[in-house]
Amino acid sequence: MKTILMLCCLALTLSVWSQATQKKTTQPQPKQVTVQTKKTVITKEPPMGNAVSPEIVEKFYENLVSIAEKDLENFATPSYMKYSSLHDDLVKLMNYQFLELDSEIELSWFKKVDDFISFFYKTKRTNDLGFQAADSPKKIENKKRFETGLANFKKFLEKEPPKPKLERLEVLKRQKQEYEREKRLKEKTQGKGSDGKQKLFDGDK
Repeated sequence: MKTILMLCCLALTLSVWSQATQKKTTQPQPKQVTVQTKKTVITKEPPMGNAVSPEIVEKFYENLVSIAEKDLENFATPSYMKYSSLHDDLVKLMNYQFLELDSEIELSWFKKVDDFISFFYKTKRTNDLGFQAADSPKKIENKKRFETGLANFKKFLEKEPPKPKLERLEVLKRQKQEYEREKRLKEKTQGKGSDGKQKLFDGDK
């Protein structure tokens, strides 16, 4: 009798274990989440239609220094979104295919400038969205970090920006000449009618 009871208990235990194992293995697997990232779009035309030159680049970082200096003076005033706009402008500039050729500056230099913009943005955002008083230890620390970052940026600008390698410039020069040639040809073709004659008005056929 004891043997029968033991066998019954063993059978019941195996049955429960089997059901639990089956339930565990048939649980739905979590769906994989795909994170979509913005696709980099390289352009052949200067951003916002303005020609790029060393002088234009110089005005850009001088403006960045001016904004950061004013923010340091009035650190309690919210302003972190300015750096988001500056980042967007710089990304458009870096996506211009002939940036290195026109500016005579290596792309890596622009990426380092963007690192400083990111630092200013994050530091100022932390401060602007914080609920602490302006004279709290946390906000005093934020201001010191911002001041140090600005000083480092000014030191960075004192160095001569690296120039692209001659081989790189030659490649970009050929690519730009080819693009401008195709652009002129396309404009010339669009300016003629189907018979090959020059159109005087858009309505001419």
